Amino acid sequence: MNRDELNRRLHEEMTDVRVSPALRGRTLLALRGKERIVVKRKWTVALAAALLAVLLCAVALAAVGRWGMLDFIGRYQNTYIPQDAGDYVQSDVAAFAQDGLAVNVRELYYDGRTARMTVDVSAEDALLLGEDTQMDDAWGGLTGQESDTRTVLDVWHARGEARVLRVGLHTADVEQGAADASLDWVLGEDGVLTWYIEQRYDDDRPAREVTLTVTATPYADPEAGEESLDWDRRAVLEKTLTLTADGDTDIFVSAEPAVYADAGVRVDCVRIEVKPQELVATVEFTVIDEAAFAATDDGLWFEFIDPQSTETAYASQRLTGGLSGSDSVEDLGGGRYVQTETLAKNELRDTYTLRAYNCWEKNRYETHEFIMQPQP
Repeated sequence: MNRDELNRRLHEEMTDVRVSPALRGRTLLALRGKERIVVKRKWTVALAAALLAVLLCAVALAAVGRWGMLDFIGRYQNTYIPQDAGDYVQSDVAAFAQDGLAVNVRELYYDGRTARMTVDVSAEDALLLGEDTQMDDAWGGLTGQESDTRTVLDVWHARGEARVLRVGLHTADVEQGAADASLDWVLGEDGVLTWYIEQRYDDDRPAREVTLTVTATPYADPEAGEESLDWDRRAVLEKTLTLTADGDTDIFVSAEPAVYADAGVRVDCVRIEVKPQELVATVEFTVIDEAAFAATDDGLWFEFIDPQSTETAYASQRLTGGLSGSDSVEDLGGGRYVQTETLAKNELRDTYTLRAYNCWEKNRYETHEFIMQPQP
């Protein structure tokens, strides 16, 4: 198994696997796989006035009970949200419109490494659907009203909108391009599609520029479903945003390395970065016994556990995870690897206990304690 597959199947035994009813498998890289179509249009005074009306409408909708960033995060199990988490969320960040489509970047969080956004998308006389939605899907599953068993097609017929648009969204670092991201969305009963995106970048920077791209692809014949998606008439809206981190980051590192002989590796460094909403934890390790490491079948992982836990299930012994929705292991070459994940803000400790395990076989290896000290 390679590391990409490992990251897709990671933590399958964990109780806090993140599954959203609305998000169904569209990743950032998949969104970027479509050829980008540039829409050119002649501007007129009448068109500008119409788009301004749509834009003002989108901004006004931000105040009428929209799903917020912490609402999306709160859907996930075993997630600790600090009481002051909302203090680091900017509101009413940017708004733009084109081709009858209005976009409002309602919320933004950025800590130097991770960005989170809540984005409202609305349109005139159009039914908006999130990525990977089918016309025969239950409407209640898209809006959170599970008792509503009507299909999307039923709602379209009842409302009489002229168009059905499938809306996609992604962000990319202006300099480095795309990075790992997770996406979610909720459709409001009033037709506003609210997107949530979380993106973790490869490096830590106090400021960066990112491009937010929203696409809207019309159905030529909604009755025929996605087979009738008209890619030639897809609208593409883009906006460059400047992200700025708030304040300095405290960093703690382990005092000594530790050898995990059963797994054939040495943990060189455990690093904890204190971010406003969570802790970013990295584990740097080096292969010292190729035969023992090969026996893990590329499935070696480290879990942060509570040594005082009385739970019998391995997964229940782990420290509470952070707000971010994905962990990863990167092969740095030369037998060196780095594991990255997040921990809850209230899991800041003087010592951390790491247990090695095999994510395929579920067997556990050795456990070591690491004393932490401030990074000079």
